[in-house]
Amino acid sequence: MYIMNGNKIFAPANSKIIMRFIRDRFKRAGTAKDIIGLDIGSSTIKCVVLAGSACSYQLKYYCAELISPELTGNKQASEQVVASIKRLLASADILSRRCVIALPDSVVTSHWIRMDSAVADDIETAISLSIEEHIPYPLDEIYFDYQVFDGSAEGQNYVNVLLVACRKKHVDIRLEIMQQTDLIPLSIEVSSYAMQWAYAQLYPTELTNTSLLFDIGINHLTLLFLGEAKQMRSHSESMVNIVDKEIILQRVQQCFSTFYLAYPYYTFNKIFFIGSNYSLLEFLVKKMIDIYGLKVEILSLNKGLNYADDVNKEKFISLFSALYLSFSLALRGLRLSE
Repeated sequence: MYIMNGNKIFAPANSKIIMRFIRDRFKRAGTAKDIIGLDIGSSTIKCVVLAGSACSYQLKYYCAELISPELTGNKQASEQVVASIKRLLASADILSRRCVIALPDSVVTSHWIRMDSAVADDIETAISLSIEEHIPYPLDEIYFDYQVFDGSAEGQNYVNVLLVACRKKHVDIRLEIMQQTDLIPLSIEVSSYAMQWAYAQLYPTELTNTSLLFDIGINHLTLLFLGEAKQMRSHSESMVNIVDKEIILQRVQQCFSTFYLAYPYYTFNKIFFIGSNYSLLEFLVKKMIDIYGLKVEILSLNKGLNYADDVNKEKFISLFSALYLSFSLALRGLRLSE
């Protein structure tokens, strides 16, 4: 299900996690069929452009542009982000205006809810009655989305519902930026769900294993679960102004230990790291191997891609861990546009 102009649209039960808050908001056709994956971070705008379909695609363009303001709702900061995106689109001569952008996990609230299967025929009412219990904001201040899964693994008497909510201001500011840059947002994705979905497309043979992905940003640490355990919770926390490598390592260890203890019946086969600070990632990989003796590595692209003639393949591969979210967003856009 996704939100479109504030209206709730129900997605089929048993489908995979496909969370999106806005789709086809402005209902206009782009000037090209390429899809832009746009990751607006606190210090960098990262862009990946793909063409084709989710099964067969070509990398057309990628870049990362430094920005000074953090996207917090401040008008001046938003204006600078708009200006940066306009420069990026103009300098790269990107004709397409269809894009997918992300909401950071830090502004999203997620809950798994178990409901009696008898309510499945009127799931909208059941969700409305239970949402106030799980979401700590007034309903008129949020957009919410949900996905329904059956309970076949443990019985047919209930369904599992993934409920995701976000305060409207976080979505609206991103829509305003898209409008001012003349971009058409096909979807606004929750970062962790977009990255998990893309991982399943890129590494389908790895899904039988349960791996962990640490996204180490300038001001956040996010832990994602990669594999078939859909109900395992992701986690995100702030790391604003933390630059000391040893302190960041301690935060990673604390996060890993907490979730390792929370899921004692799962065997974690591998730990991946992504982020823009490659030297920091290399430090964390080495330390985590020494401490835990697990398979730990920086996420790499091990699938052959089709590249446009003017794309620097080697540079993209070296930057893949930094561009992984924007790549995931563009890939999701290809699927949405099919």
